Amino acid sequence: MIFANDNMAAGAILHAPSCNLVLPRDCAIAGFGDASISARLRPALTTLRPARYQIGQHAARTVLQQLMLGTGGESTIVEDLLPCDLIIRESSQLHL
Repeated sequence: MIFANDNMAAGAILHAPSCNLVLPRDCAIAGFGDASISARLRPALTTLRPARYQIGQHAARTVLQQLMLGTGGESTIVEDLLPCDLIIRESSQLHL
């Protein structure tokens, strides 16, 4: 299962034993954000680590460009892809 953020994925890991699930044998779990708790969970959470600094820089530049262009109230959609790192930990490592 892939969750939108590490907090939700952590909740699934913590709730799994009450559902009689053994992770990752019964279900692999991954999150997004690389929250500090991710490496401390058991099993440790597989996650995507976003490039936070680059996202902030890119957002600031985009806002400044839009302000300088003076779009006159029109909304402009800006879509860019920024790299992130896949941090593979125990929660997604299947043991056959």
